[in-house]
Amino acid sequence: MPGIPGLVVNRFADCLVVQITTAGTERMKDRMVDALNELLKPKGILLRNDSSSRELEDLPMYSKVVR
Repeated sequence: MPGIPGLVVNRFADCLVVQITTAGTERMKDRMVDALNELLKPKGILLRNDSSSRELEDLPMYSKVVR
């Protein structure tokens, strides 16, 4: 199944944990969060972008609840 490079979404009960590891996917994160929220209707979405692979593209590391 093809996916979106640099995007991992895990579901834990009613919450989603989203990891973004590429600059291209990072630029689209707001649209992706909106789409995940609309399609899956989770109680919460956490962006957990603290993977060391983000350093390869000079992306900041952070964790943030967005929904």
